Amino acid sequence: MRILDRYVLSEYLRNLLLSLAVFILLVLVVNLWEKIDTYIDHQTPALTVGRYYFYQIPYILSITLPMAMLLASLFSVGQIARHNELVAIKASGVSVRRMLLPLFLFAGLMSVATLLFNELVVPRANQEMTTIENYDIKKKPRRLGSIRRNVHLLGDGGRIYLIKTYDRDNREMNGVVIQRFTHNQLVERIDAAKAIWDRGSWVFYDGVVRTFSREGEAVSIFSELRRPDIAERPEDMAAEEKDPENMNFRELGIYIRRVQAGGSAVEKLRVQRHLKIAFPFASLIVVLLGASLSAIRRKSGLAFGFGISLALCFVYYGIMRVSEVLGQAAALPAPAAAWIANAAFAVAGILLLIRADQ
Repeated sequence: MRILDRYVLSEYLRNLLLSLAVFILLVLVVNLWEKIDTYIDHQTPALTVGRYYFYQIPYILSITLPMAMLLASLFSVGQIARHNELVAIKASGVSVRRMLLPLFLFAGLMSVATLLFNELVVPRANQEMTTIENYDIKKKPRRLGSIRRNVHLLGDGGRIYLIKTYDRDNREMNGVVIQRFTHNQLVERIDAAKAIWDRGSWVFYDGVVRTFSREGEAVSIFSELRRPDIAERPEDMAAEEKDPENMNFRELGIYIRRVQAGGSAVEKLRVQRHLKIAFPFASLIVVLLGASLSAIRRKSGLAFGFGISLALCFVYYGIMRVSEVLGQAAALPAPAAAWIANAAFAVAGILLLIRADQ
């Protein structure tokens, strides 16, 4: 059995590497064609363009891997079937499920590896790619020195910070407005000329605190006010803002809690967070479906394999997109919206696998 496992897996890996190379090259060429005018207009050096696409490869790999694994399963198992090797394998007493077991195990490992890859590598690569595009290609001005301007921050406890300038070196905020929301209602607002980090808490100077309740508004003017209840620290104010799409699962969870505490809708972000778990397991699901389908259609050619892979990818992404929209509209729970496509394809794959063994 070890010889058969190595044979099936080697056929699959060869097709997988070829499929990945084709998909990555295709995406890079299309992207280069779309942005070539930008590179020419900004006189971007070839080395900078190369760095930009180097950091784009992890993202391309993460989104094309399920398609490549589907195509590889259709080609490899289809080739075994076309050469009548599948008939010989079944005649020797080996079931289709047992023959495909190494593919399923490999696809499961790849799903877990993709999940970790998307958490640890892709967000950092995307952030670096965005930095290169903004500052090295489009020549946007970089933030120099220790001063950050027009800082907007979502904090804990439903707080939203609007800061005119923040001095990293002196840990000082100037032109500070802090709004705190509870159950989508503004309950407190602090306006201060400046705030300084002192002995583990923020001290505000020359401002006013407004508190809002059912009874009305209460106003308190201060020249100095220490607020140890504010959880945000200087490093939070100094950190560069990150797009939710470039956050990993943990960071997005923290961001969702802060957005929700501020009274904003979070359905879209919740679906996006669950997709970070669901999408990597698409690799396992499509291999189950593609390998089982090829085992049934034993005389299918390469054209069929390529055509059916495109059709299945179109259906999969179509289902995922529709369920994602329904989840964002709160018509479906976020976990269901993220997993419906995987569940539908898994059921189809299991049914096809049962049929292939009959």
